[in-house]
Amino acid sequence: MVITTTAVAFILLSLGLGVCGFWFWKAFQKSGGNSKIGILLSSFIFASSFQNGIIGLGALIFSTNPEGLYSILLISQVFLLIHALLGIYVVYYIFFPQKSSLLAMSVLGSFGLIMIFMTIREYPLGVITPQNSIFWPASFILSLITFLVLLVSIGSFFYIFARLFLDSKTKDTRIIALVLSILALGGIVSTFFRFVGTYASSENRHLLDISMGITGLLFIIVLMIIPTIQKLRNDKSKEIHIKKA
Repeated sequence: MVITTTAVAFILLSLGLGVCGFWFWKAFQKSGGNSKIGILLSSFIFASSFQNGIIGLGALIFSTNPEGLYSILLISQVFLLIHALLGIYVVYYIFFPQKSSLLAMSVLGSFGLIMIFMTIREYPLGVITPQNSIFWPASFILSLITFLVLLVSIGSFFYIFARLFLDSKTKDTRIIALVLSILALGGIVSTFFRFVGTYASSENRHLLDISMGITGLLFIIVLMIIPTIQKLRNDKSKEIHIKKA
């Protein structure tokens, strides 16, 4: 077993998304809002955490097993497609309830099936690069289609939190939504370079891994520190109010 930057990055991102999903689940419970929206949004985030966790743990366990790394890639792509489809459904359900998501989901599903079929046909075996990251060699078409599916997956995340930033009336929620939107936008840029800009090169993969790991850490920091500061602020306000009384 070799600990690669890829394994560490995806595990950190998975943990960060898990914290994000848990935070929003608790927030919806406390607010008494639409329970289905809360369940859908939390499930969408947890699904992303699960999909990234598969890659992270798989890259850790099968780091020196090319066949194992291929299997992990293929399994993660199946869950990536499911997550992207769920993202479209959540966006339509929350923001465009009068419109049907069937056409968009059908188009995405077609791209996703092509992605999975091409992965099986090309059979990309994962290898460890000299910089200690994992690289799955793939054709430009496969890399491009994978990026498009990821674009929908991460783009749905970005759109949801961008709208939450614009629509929310509480300062702390707006701050959190803004930071998460920026992180999602950064994820889109990083994904573009990974699958399109440098799709055929194994160099500098560790830098993309590091940026992904930092994103995961920022998820954890934002969703733990800001609520903690807010709680301390509220406790202090209550204490001052009691003293005045």
